[in-house]
Amino acid sequence: MVILPGASMLTDARRLTRALVVAVILMVSVAAYLWYQSVPHRVERFAFRPIPDTVVLADAAESEHFAVSGLVTLRRESTPGRRLVTFEVMISPREGRSVHDLLVTAELSERVAPYMDAPGLAFGQLAPTDLVPGEEPHTLIVSTTQSHPDPAEMTLDERRRYDEALRMPIALGLWWRDGEEFLTLSPEAIEYVGFPDPPAG
Repeated sequence: MVILPGASMLTDARRLTRALVVAVILMVSVAAYLWYQSVPHRVERFAFRPIPDTVVLADAAESEHFAVSGLVTLRRESTPGRRLVTFEVMISPREGRSVHDLLVTAELSERVAPYMDAPGLAFGQLAPTDLVPGEEPHTLIVSTTQSHPDPAEMTLDERRRYDEALRMPIALGLWWRDGEEFLTLSPEAIEYVGFPDPPAG
């Protein structure tokens, strides 16, 4: 079989084009990975509005604007030695008030970080929400689900430290059309479901 010179040049050009496309894809992938790794963990790589470090957090039970409660649930996971932990914060306007353009950021204690399979203590919602009596939703729920070590496999000391970490207050930042509020949700306002009894002592 005779290969014409033009056909050989065309084949080489196609190979060169494929090589350039692969090189560009690799460069873009590496750049995207490096950018992803550089995003601060404090906002979970998402645009949750940060709670200012300088604010004084008031007790959520004393809020004049919102009724706030929490729920922390432990359930089984398919991975041996791990459990799924869901943190939920429920926020409702007091006395049937209307709240417009509400944004909420919740932030867990730093003591929870060692038990998480991925970094990111903050969670919340990314779009403003209206809470109006008689309309859905009238309660805003923000949540995050994490994979933690199974407390049933921890030593007594490890269980005690883990239990104390989960029962640390949750910081809250709330911004709406008419104001803002910075609160701390105490463990007494949080229900814990599915956890073994705390270690004695």
